[in-house]
Amino acid sequence: MEKVYRPAPPIDVFVASAHLAVFESSSYFISAYPYSVYLNTMLPDTNQTEPERREQMKFKCISDSGEVADSVVVGIDGGQDCSWKNYYFICGFYNPLSTVRLVDDQVFGPEITVKQPIARKIPLVVCLSRTFYYENWQVMLTVLEMYKTMGVSEFSIHILNVVKEVYDILKLYEREINLKINPGFIIPKIDGRLENPNFHTETMNQIMCYNDCLYSYREAAEFMIFSDMDDLIMPENGDLLSKARSLLEAFPMAAGFEFVWATSHFRLAPSLDQFSIPQLFKSLTVKNLEAYGKSIVIPKRMKSAIIHNVAGESTRVFGYENINSTFTVDAGRTVHIRGAETKEQDAADKNSDFLTEEKAILNNKAIKLADSALKSRSRTDKKFEDVSALRSLPPTLFFTPQFRQCYTDITMIRNAGTSLCASMSNCRIDHRNGPKCATANADYAGYINGKLNFYVANNLRIEEDTGCELKIESPAIFEL
Repeated sequence: MEKVYRPAPPIDVFVASAHLAVFESSSYFISAYPYSVYLNTMLPDTNQTEPERREQMKFKCISDSGEVADSVVVGIDGGQDCSWKNYYFICGFYNPLSTVRLVDDQVFGPEITVKQPIARKIPLVVCLSRTFYYENWQVMLTVLEMYKTMGVSEFSIHILNVVKEVYDILKLYEREINLKINPGFIIPKIDGRLENPNFHTETMNQIMCYNDCLYSYREAAEFMIFSDMDDLIMPENGDLLSKARSLLEAFPMAAGFEFVWATSHFRLAPSLDQFSIPQLFKSLTVKNLEAYGKSIVIPKRMKSAIIHNVAGESTRVFGYENINSTFTVDAGRTVHIRGAETKEQDAADKNSDFLTEEKAILNNKAIKLADSALKSRSRTDKKFEDVSALRSLPPTLFFTPQFRQCYTDITMIRNAGTSLCASMSNCRIDHRNGPKCATANADYAGYINGKLNFYVANNLRIEEDTGCELKIESPAIFEL
């Protein structure tokens, strides 16, 4: 019987951002080019289908001056059990460029603005995790004030969605602590697919947003932290920059310094008037000391963003190393302010080892200074022009308990031996009677050729007073 030829199904590629990057000679073979464009993308894939589809993924990049380059896949990550993964492509050029077209054999495809790296020098940047359904303002205020007190020069955050009252506070902090607020990346509806692709990515497009931050600041920042909104790296001396510099002096070939992760719970204050940063730390109880941590990294030695550490060789430039928490145990901790308790815990639930040993390493001077800064901003005759925004913060958390239950359920299923993606596809969130949000949106376009379909987002923006449910938009379709 004659074999029937069936063409391979098209590969759908969402291009979140394109960045001009400079790589060391040992980073990639393509680094011989003086101008490299790093493409930050996601596409649907599995470990089983990826190898034979590499040939189909090939496309060309054309600069605004007409120079043509071949694309090269240089990295993949995003969770073994997730059906949408992060793919990193690089196109190498000999001449500077400001836009690039991604084209197939028929020279058909989108033109994308190439983001130029920030040129000024910045000692320490924190890339805050993208927000979705975010509302935990007590932890947010603690993290922002503590990081500012401990020496962070600049912050960057991507918004997918966030409760409106919390977004109002973030906008106040824009000018107070040098916080840059960016629309996050949401994948649009994909032609011929029924699923919401964003709900099948690991941790809701987190790495895609982190990569945008990394490549924006990669040339500018001396050090960088990728921080969840409930994570806080706390050096014992209360000064992140001096601690990072002293560690780099001790470990000159380091790409990152990992600090052990103490997953902790805290007592939720019933109102803003009863909230203070010292009180939050006083109420902390540890649930687990993890085998891994969070890191301060040297961004020029990174190839892609991370969540925890640079232990994986694919994330760091060849020749550099991960300095794990064994070497930083006396230098500080990562406090993971994970769970919110609404009442005092029983004494039996407290971990005395943490209370005596772990709290001793936290810098009380930094905690008091951060609280003083927050109180100063909150006074009507001081910093914040609109103190009423602080007074409007919700006293109760609507989404947080639902996501905590989702996380518990996913963990239980994984511990039982079943593979499962840590994604929104495995969460059931009830939006009824919920709050308003600020939500990312964009003008989407899809370029369809039946082999390699490109989807792009233009005019990214944050829209206020929207519903909180994340819905996907249909793109304008352009066909060959």
